[in-house]
Amino acid sequence: MIAILALLFGIGYSQDSCVYSANDGNYVLNLTQISRWTLEYEAPDHFYYYTPCRNGLRCTQGGALFAANAQESQPGSNQCLHWLAVDHHEKPQYSFVGAAWRFGYEDGQLCDVTQEPRKTTIYYHCDDVSNQSPARLETAYESSTCNYY
Repeated sequence: MIAILALLFGIGYSQDSCVYSANDGNYVLNLTQISRWTLEYEAPDHFYYYTPCRNGLRCTQGGALFAANAQESQPGSNQCLHWLAVDHHEKPQYSFVGAAWRFGYEDGQLCDVTQEPRKTTIYYHCDDVSNQSPARLETAYESSTCNYY
């Protein structure tokens, strides 16, 4: 009985592997440790949320419920304004300039202005200076109409 409970406990709290590589495996980005996190950035007029490696956010628009990995919310009410991206397990691109990994998503909620899906770019870079947290969302903003960075 105890073995079965231990097995169920282990399954319930298991973590999915979330590892990417580039340049024939010479560069590796391992997001497994943070794959169940929700990262957030609070700007004065908008809150942004991001869930690495999964579509862990829920956004209600009209009567529909959408699953996304990035969203923009209204401060105070924490109501979803727009879902910005959906994770289809795209592979990131590695840039030697700045030693950064770039995820590009082009399938967010339809933009009212452009009538095109919203686009979101997420960059991961190593922070060897401040090791207080394995990951944080440093900044988030709408760089141009319905394009988020």
